[in-house]
Amino acid sequence: MESTNVSVAKRGKLQSPEQWPTWISTIRSLAKDHNVWELLDPEKSDDNLTKEIDEPELPPMPQQTMNESNQMMYRMWGYEMDFYKIKQARYEKQQKGLAIVNTAIKASVHENQQYSLNDKDTARERLVFLKSRFGQSTNRFEIVRKEWKATSHLPSKNDVDVDK
Repeated sequence: MESTNVSVAKRGKLQSPEQWPTWISTIRSLAKDHNVWELLDPEKSDDNLTKEIDEPELPPMPQQTMNESNQMMYRMWGYEMDFYKIKQARYEKQQKGLAIVNTAIKASVHENQQYSLNDKDTARERLVFLKSRFGQSTNRFEIVRKEWKATSHLPSKNDVDVDK
């Protein structure tokens, strides 16, 4: 986990809208590596996100002492425990991935912006907030850049006399 944070931090800490595309790309890549991007994507509404895996409930152990007449009940409980272990492993893997991404987000935001994340606990909350703070301005930046490119190829008007 430490090496993940170091690699995210090496790309630069988010502090301006111009950095948003590169920064979110890095976070997206990390989240996809841990199979949690579909839970976090700040472009999607809460209703369109994949739901987190619920923590499974431990199946209750049969209260009767095992004997020949209830062996099938204990065998079924054993199968339920096997399913529980599989579900628990999936749940823990997802929670670990979310924690890694959340830590990377916190570590990769510039110190001047850290205060604004203090009341955001989850990676999703942080990404949605940071998108609202940095992502929308990037759209304006892209529009201006495209307009500039469209007009930059026009001939120079150095020989035009403005006073005429």
